[in-house]
Amino acid sequence: MEDIFVTGYSKVPKGITISEMYSVIVVSMVVEPATNKIVAADCSLVTDLSRKYVKDILVGEDLKDFKVIEDKFKRKYFGSAKKALITASRICHDRYMNTLENCINFD
Repeated sequence: MEDIFVTGYSKVPKGITISEMYSVIVVSMVVEPATNKIVAADCSLVTDLSRKYVKDILVGEDLKDFKVIEDKFKRKYFGSAKKALITASRICHDRYMNTLENCINFD
């Protein structure tokens, strides 16, 4: 089965470093349809550590079960972009679910 690439965008709060560079944050994920697991992830946060931390939160999670991902962000991430990251990740979830519902053949 082929992997699926999805992205989600969300406005960032004013006054944080990323808002000086971008007006939106992007979260991108590669998902394996056979397991719904996120196998790779990235985001447009400014620092390497922030991007790595978000990646560590997302990789290995089941994208169909967004509640687990949202709870993980709420429990572990206390940066200023938390709400924007959750929103962008939810958009990834929604796009992935829409892709699955549209019965795209992955074989």
